[in-house]
Amino acid sequence: MKKLLVKINIALSAIAVAGSLSACSNEEDVNSNIINNRAEQQLTFTLTDEDYNADKEMSTTRSSKDVTLFKDTTNINNDIFAETVLERDTTLQNKPTTRTAGMGDGTYTILAYKDGTLKGTLKGTVTSNIFTATGPNQSLNLEPGTYTFYCCNNKVNINGNSLKVNRADAEFARIGITTKTVTATPMKQKVDFQMKHVGGRVRVRIEGWMPFNASIQLKAKNAIPGSITLDATTGTYSLGDYLATNTILLSNSGYLNGNTKRTGTPVYSTTCPDYVYVLPKTKIKDFLTRILSANIYKKSLSNIDIDPENYPYEIQQNGSYVLRVSLYYNFKGLFQDGTVQSIYRTNGSIGTGAHGHLIGYVINDNTGTPYSGTAMAINDVTMTAYPESAMPSNQNAGAPSDPNEDKQGYHWTWDADASSTGIPRANGSGGIIMYQMGSNPLWQPYASATNVSKYYLPAAGEWIDACKKLMFAADSPTSPYQLWSTYSSYRETFNEIMTGTDPLEEWYWTSSTQYGQWVGICLGNNSSPAAGLATASSPSAGIGLMPTSLHVRPFIHF
Repeated sequence: MKKLLVKINIALSAIAVAGSLSACSNEEDVNSNIINNRAEQQLTFTLTDEDYNADKEMSTTRSSKDVTLFKDTTNINNDIFAETVLERDTTLQNKPTTRTAGMGDGTYTILAYKDGTLKGTLKGTVTSNIFTATGPNQSLNLEPGTYTFYCCNNKVNINGNSLKVNRADAEFARIGITTKTVTATPMKQKVDFQMKHVGGRVRVRIEGWMPFNASIQLKAKNAIPGSITLDATTGTYSLGDYLATNTILLSNSGYLNGNTKRTGTPVYSTTCPDYVYVLPKTKIKDFLTRILSANIYKKSLSNIDIDPENYPYEIQQNGSYVLRVSLYYNFKGLFQDGTVQSIYRTNGSIGTGAHGHLIGYVINDNTGTPYSGTAMAINDVTMTAYPESAMPSNQNAGAPSDPNEDKQGYHWTWDADASSTGIPRANGSGGIIMYQMGSNPLWQPYASATNVSKYYLPAAGEWIDACKKLMFAADSPTSPYQLWSTYSSYRETFNEIMTGTDPLEEWYWTSSTQYGQWVGICLGNNSSPAAGLATASSPSAGIGLMPTSLHVRPFIHF
């Protein structure tokens, strides 16, 4: 924090009247004892550079409620919504060692007002933090009293009692205002100025639950102030010179790459390096954030408007803000009563409510055909990993030759003709894993939820759908009979989003077979987002051989 010291000699007139020496003294004697003194007094001005949000004591360690000013959501489409948050910028300023931006070389003006009347003006220049008085006035002659002092740099236009700043100068215009009672004594007195930015600034941050790129634009949806004028006699502000509607304030024609994941969160983010500088009292609801283009959740977005029409907040002087637009996937959940509800909140453990407990994460919506919807259970059947010997000893009857296309998990689990023995495997004849589909301790749908099936062991193709829909796995074309794999599946991100439920493990059994062996799936490990299918003898690209024991996560139809 830089301080500029300005020493000004202030001539304060004081008349010392001597009392009567005796009761018999005449008028001439009294007059002879009147002494006129001019006390040469030294007044020191200190100009302190105040950083953005300095009065808010910003810190990156403060809780979100300390920095969040408002929050709202906007539906973009059936799968994605935007959560928009205005928060104070916690970015700490890296100040140059020589001077701070906005307190640089140039002309400064000090105005002294008493009872709304200008009593003195002093101009000077600052070069390398040294103030030199210029012009005809080298000092201020002030009588004792209470004054309002204004200090402005040369980005403030002074016209009589009006101190005007145009939006084009909002970044560098500085005004310091202070009230000081000047007294006859002591000889040395000080007036402190906190030199604040006249304007405020906003920058845009885009976030998502997977790596992405985006191009954005910020514009004035409605007219915003083009100038602000301070009446020095009253200390009141007025706005004017409004910008035309749809004025572009920030246009980023290049891509912002959100490839960095915030530590301890499921969020990838990127922040536009450029601030938009506006004048105080500019309303956030007059802004419009436009996503010119974005690629996220395997979707391409274009010309998406985020309109904060209900945001009451006004930009404050010397305020620094981040307008955070989080593009979130609209996760949906299956509940005990058989209904599907949006669960886009970051905590998937909703608990019991009007629809019962959350029992599954929706992979595919119901198309109108009974049981055409699919959901993944929120828990594994147990915390145990099972060897292949716990799978059925008999092969699937009439199984497709390509496990990638197999989506008959319910059939392989529950139908008698799925097994060469002609006995449903879930009744205990098909090994412990299949048996647990009917006897597991998971949350069960209500008896009234007749639209919901029993739990089953999902087939390989259903697990692939889960990777693509819930873990945002990239499509990866495969050759015939080549097991599916991908180099980008975000299992860890899904686990961080859906806190409060069993996290997904690395490996799971499927109910599909290939060449007489049961197929497992890797959802990605802690060092790689690669995922794919494998068997005990057939590894998948990027994930290696399947371990000897795998976990079990049921699916359910609705």
